[in-house]
Amino acid sequence: MAGAFGAEITVNGLNERTKQSGVLMLNPLRRMGAHFTDIPGGVVASIGSDGLHAASVSASECPEMLPAIMAAASVADGVTVISDIDSLDTPCYEAVINMKSELVKLGGEIVIRDGNISVNGKRRIRGGARVTGNGDLVSTMSLLAIAVVCEKALILNEFDEITEKYPGFADEYKQLGGCVGSFGR
Repeated sequence: MAGAFGAEITVNGLNERTKQSGVLMLNPLRRMGAHFTDIPGGVVASIGSDGLHAASVSASECPEMLPAIMAAASVADGVTVISDIDSLDTPCYEAVINMKSELVKLGGEIVIRDGNISVNGKRRIRGGARVTGNGDLVSTMSLLAIAVVCEKALILNEFDEITEKYPGFADEYKQLGGCVGSFGR
């Protein structure tokens, strides 16, 4: 996902034929201007110099990954519309509602109306807030990815939980341009 925000990222062990749900977000992100290139042993994710742009997305394309699409749409030029969110199951719908709240704290402009989400994106958003993924790993990781394009730092409540589950994550995140520190609760 971080590759969609400007860094060229190699994701080892992922290919488009996988059964992992994360691969479902590749087509919506492609329509937004992200590029994914299969390489032996993984995928390279990047965007062009024009950055991301708005696109239309159906919630049914990648229901579990909608928080990631919302984060990308927040920093894409134009208004991205995600349709059919009323068709989502309860956990996916709640993740969308929670992600909207967290992105708004960071300066995102998001409206949910008539079963659609409209995200008015801009290249950078304000940041400068304490956020949470509300127990949803996709939301948590998406907030970390968007942090690299925020004008001000964000504080993620679950960062310690991620580093416990993924030893070495903090070092990898720093290599991608992320800032890691202890800010208390």
